[in-house]
Amino acid sequence: MFRTCLRNPHPCANRLPYSPLPLFSSGVPRVAQCRFSLPLQLACCPSSASKNAKYKITIDTNKPPVNLNEVFPDFLEKSEDRDGNALAFQLIAGAKVTVLASKSSQRYRLQSENFEDIWLVANELVQRFDRHHAKHGVKDFCNSFSGPLPLSEYFQAVDQHFELRVSGEKYQDLLSERAVQFRAIQRRMLTRFKDKTPAPLQNLDTLMEGTYRQVIALADAAEENRVKLCQAFTRLRSATHLLIMLLSLWHSLGTEQTAILQATLLPLLQDTPQLGWEESVDAAVSHLLRTCLSRSSKDQALSVSSSQLSMPKDTGRLKKHITLLCDRLGKGGRLSLSSEANAPTPIIMPGGCEPIAELDQEEPAVEQETVAKFVKKRQPSKKVKTKTGQAELAPH
Repeated sequence: MFRTCLRNPHPCANRLPYSPLPLFSSGVPRVAQCRFSLPLQLACCPSSASKNAKYKITIDTNKPPVNLNEVFPDFLEKSEDRDGNALAFQLIAGAKVTVLASKSSQRYRLQSENFEDIWLVANELVQRFDRHHAKHGVKDFCNSFSGPLPLSEYFQAVDQHFELRVSGEKYQDLLSERAVQFRAIQRRMLTRFKDKTPAPLQNLDTLMEGTYRQVIALADAAEENRVKLCQAFTRLRSATHLLIMLLSLWHSLGTEQTAILQATLLPLLQDTPQLGWEESVDAAVSHLLRTCLSRSSKDQALSVSSSQLSMPKDTGRLKKHITLLCDRLGKGGRLSLSSEANAPTPIIMPGGCEPIAELDQEEPAVEQETVAKFVKKRQPSKKVKTKTGQAELAPH
């Protein structure tokens, strides 16, 4: 009965028959996950298409272009383009994203004023293309991306997020300094008030009021910076999702490799002062570059500067590692967590040269010479008779 109450803390748990729970028999909690997609209309609404935008992404297909109104029937009623060559989405909390279908080629352009806002529509477009062609019995349909990767646009989102993190730490340091100053002024004023012989405050009250106003202003600025940091992290996550999707389409990555890439570039659900996105991603990317994506001993030497993750001074190292990761994937690298893939890559001699055979024949001779020297130094000891007549060992 006691075990039943522990498993069922409800007041009516005693009435229920006891049944063993194999999932919790080892005492380890289990987690159940369920993924589902929400309707696109919850995040955006139809809008008028725009021909020009700052950021543009092109998705290629291997089938003739389709009518966008057939792919997005839920946006057909409010769409202004009845030909199905252009469709625009106005995000509720973002910019406008326009999808343009080419009439002569099998390409679709997505453009927007914000780089990170393209991901939601691009991901929905790729999924609906797959469902649309599967519905019509097309089995060999595939989406692709011909590049180049928009790394410069992506790194802008990384820099914005990092700058806000730096500003947040500065606000915290200033708040600590002003708080220490405020408490010191309080102690001095309290000492003056407790004194039996009153003494002039010497403008301590004015200084205390000014310090208090600085503390309030810094606290408001820190809170505003925190809100901006949360928004920047959301934009960074969207931009990272877009980069992962383009990488998977560019190199035709499988489900397993895409999952590894997503776990590498999106290791955190939220930023914290103790652990941020930059140092987490840098450690994960460095691990891939040292294992499954390594090409030489120099690349295997790449490692995190310290075992404890800390906020970096800048984003130069992180951007260099992400660029190197994309370059390795572009040259045929494969993401894998198996031991065989993580084994060091053997060094290949340039120009098809092979090791000289004489070196292998000389190795036994070297070993024999080493053994001979060792034996010469450790010769057997001689037996010496003592006065008692017993034989003892004397060193040579």
